[in-house]
Amino acid sequence: GVVQVSGLRGSGVPEETLDLIGDTIIGIPARKAESGTISELERKIVRRLNEASFALAKVKSRELVADHPTATVTVRMELEPGPSCVFGDIQIRGARRGESEIVTARSPFKAGEKFDPAMLLIYRKRLEQLGTFTNVRVEAGDAPGPEGRIPVLVSIREVPPDAEVLDKA
Repeated sequence: GVVQVSGLRGSGVPEETLDLIGDTIIGIPARKAESGTISELERKIVRRLNEASFALAKVKSRELVADHPTATVTVRMELEPGPSCVFGDIQIRGARRGESEIVTARSPFKAGEKFDPAMLLIYRKRLEQLGTFTNVRVEAGDAPGPEGRIPVLVSIREVPPDAEVLDKA
């Protein structure tokens, strides 16, 4: 089969990222086009774009054309990388008074630094390691603000006081 990707040339995506995306496509085993394989390819391509600071990258459209006599499939994807982003302000939901400072202090990045999705995972793990929060979520916002600043959304829920007592017993 064939994989055709459009929407990246002239979009500001660095050449080295385009090369990595090409390597990702080549790295997918040639086998029957299963929906899981195609979805996996899409996730990998979007992850490559995210790693290059394109926090809002997505697959805009996908078309599959099957050639039954040759048992091959052509996959055409149109990607929308969105703008290159930097970290913006941290927006915290679920924190009690005084907890916001603790949550903000655990951030592994500063506003204005190049967006890197790995930093969101590190941030989430740091908050979970505190042991005072449950259901910790850390994610990029839906849209960048001025200068490509994408807000970081942190949702937390405090461990109930009774649960802390039980854990220590």
